[in-house]
Amino acid sequence: MDYLVIFLSLALYFLQAYGFLILVPLIYSTFYFAIRWAGVKTKTLCLGLTLLGVPILFWLWLLGPIFPIEDASELWTLAADLWSDVFTPSPMTPLLAYTSLSMLAGGILCGVGIAKKWQRNKSQAAV
Repeated sequence: MDYLVIFLSLALYFLQAYGFLILVPLIYSTFYFAIRWAGVKTKTLCLGLTLLGVPILFWLWLLGPIFPIEDASELWTLAADLWSDVFTPSPMTPLLAYTSLSMLAGGILCGVGIAKKWQRNKSQAAV
């Protein structure tokens, strides 16, 4: 029984220390394959949607339930608080920088993928 406790404590230490090295690629790859399974054929667009969608879902999960808002004034208060948090430095600045860079790269890749698809459709229609 002591071996099980030692194994579980080592596993817990590993997950706490290096869990992000496993979980972040696992989440991104799962989201990528879910988008591919949903029917997106272009790899550029699929990668762009992945890089754009995962941080958005992360921030929605992190901010908690937004939908149980009673009236519009609570919604505007929440929006104003979020807007002020954007310009206030916090200890989560590296996380904000990583997710912002991921969303920027995802937006650029989505734009490139859509432009390539549009150009391909335009050239096929001209023929």
